[in-house]
Amino acid sequence: MTDLEATERRERIDDAINATKLAIEGGVSVGGGLALKYQGSYSESSVMAVALDAPFNTLCENANISPEAIWNVTKPNIGMDFKTMLKTDC
Repeated sequence: MTDLEATERRERIDDAINATKLAIEGGVSVGGGLALKYQGSYSESSVMAVALDAPFNTLCENANISPEAIWNVTKPNIGMDFKTMLKTDC
């Protein structure tokens, strides 16, 4: 690996870390599992639907919120900021 490649790699890692820290501080998780949950709602396989629902359900449970309560107020391209409990444009 050249010095240039190593520097670029470190910068990419720093960018990823900083983006994650900002998202955590802001209470925003991009997608938040909603995209997967929407795909699961269109799945013909119940096993696949359960698997695709799991990330969203886990986020809700960790925030001590009912997944159904959030699911009922969201729609495609509209999510929920778990920190402020406000709808957000995805």
